[in-house]
Amino acid sequence: MTTTPNLSLIKPTVGADSDTWGDSWNDNADVLDTLFQTGTFTPIDASGAGMTFSFAVGIYRKSKGSVLISMKVIFPTTADGSNVRVGGLPFTAANVPMTGFPITAFPTGGGSPAAIGFVSVNTTTMSLNMTSGVAVSNSVMSGNTLYVNGEYPI
Repeated sequence: MTTTPNLSLIKPTVGADSDTWGDSWNDNADVLDTLFQTGTFTPIDASGAGMTFSFAVGIYRKSKGSVLISMKVIFPTTADGSNVRVGGLPFTAANVPMTGFPITAFPTGGGSPAAIGFVSVNTTTMSLNMTSGVAVSNSVMSGNTLYVNGEYPI
């Protein structure tokens, strides 16, 4: 039996019994189905402050070794100084020798900083850093909305 080099799909033997072709096609369809997936997820506060977001919804599309996410989170009114950490991402980020993966983040509202989302290696959480690299605190995001869109390896 031979397989394709990238997805390891079974190549039916030319001239083989037609039942063999059917089995191979079914097996290959199952492999393809596991590589591509879409769904929703619910972002949660992972900062340790125990906050409940006023609104939190996310969608994702998984493609083989990465996942594209989009989410909207509205922070509650808070004076908590803990660094923003949003958990509940749909898949654990790849465990590679890096510190994490940057993704696009758009905080909005009064006083919201220009920021970059950062998915931590081997976790389902992201942090929020100002473009200077300084972490954004929950109090800075108090009552504001965070939009996130990006892709990270899994």
